[in-house]
Amino acid sequence: MSTITEQTARAGWLVNHGPVTAHRLASLAIFVSSPFCEPARVQWQLREKCRDVLKWHGHRPWLYEIDAKRFKRSPLTNPEIILEAITHSDLVVAFYKSRAGSRVPTEPFLGTDFEIFHAHRLGKPVRLYVIGTNHRSQLRALLEVYADQLDPSESVTICDSDTQFLKYMLTDVDRYAAGLSRCMEVRKTLPDVPIEFDRESLGQVRHAIQLALDRQDYWSAAALAQGVPLSPVWNDKPNKCEYARLLSLCANTWANQAQYMRAQKCSRLAIRLYMECGYANELFAEIQALSGILNMADQVTDAYWVNTYGF
Repeated sequence: MSTITEQTARAGWLVNHGPVTAHRLASLAIFVSSPFCEPARVQWQLREKCRDVLKWHGHRPWLYEIDAKRFKRSPLTNPEIILEAITHSDLVVAFYKSRAGSRVPTEPFLGTDFEIFHAHRLGKPVRLYVIGTNHRSQLRALLEVYADQLDPSESVTICDSDTQFLKYMLTDVDRYAAGLSRCMEVRKTLPDVPIEFDRESLGQVRHAIQLALDRQDYWSAAALAQGVPLSPVWNDKPNKCEYARLLSLCANTWANQAQYMRAQKCSRLAIRLYMECGYANELFAEIQALSGILNMADQVTDAYWVNTYGF
């Protein structure tokens, strides 16, 4: 056991959890995402603590500064190495303290939200944590966009300290691993029946709402938007993208009706779906639309941070 793990165990909570066993929880491949340095130019040792704790509990954490070494002779670029690791992970643990991180030269993202974006695009569950309240403007803008409360299981968890983060993170990981183990057992007893969705009907509703908006018949548009659900599960990419476009139109409709909370929910869910589809251009266009909705709702400060991130 490492010194870090011994210190954590003496704090009490690691002993109570105990090391994982194959009979109790699934062993997860976990991609650890965070700015590498905190503060700037100072290595963030919390990443290593997170790795030690996860390993002690039987999981397989992946840290770039350690695990990317095996790609030393590979032709893959750094972003490609990261995407390879996320692809083969079961869960992504992401956390921030004060910085948002450095930019990725090949894409319009900072390092950690690049990883969060592609984790969702690849269908990987993400657990996001924010430590403390001393956030620089770049991080505050990022969190304003991604702190989506529609899905409580993936909303941002605020932690007062590094120790609290490790405790919450490990509890969440163990809970997810236990649930995964139960699901694997249940799936053995169920037939493998695919779920079908009708993309054509989504397009028809979107077309009807657009026609109503074009003729400034906002009440008819709202009546159509009223029947659009806000929390379905779409398994295939074309349906998901079509649904995101429909939600974006619904957000516009509800904003015109001054129903700003409903408009924000539609817009934020559209952002999430564009992320899962991997459509960066549509994602950022919808982020700018969300900024406009927040301005209309007189939530000027929130609109400023969303707009800042969009740029």
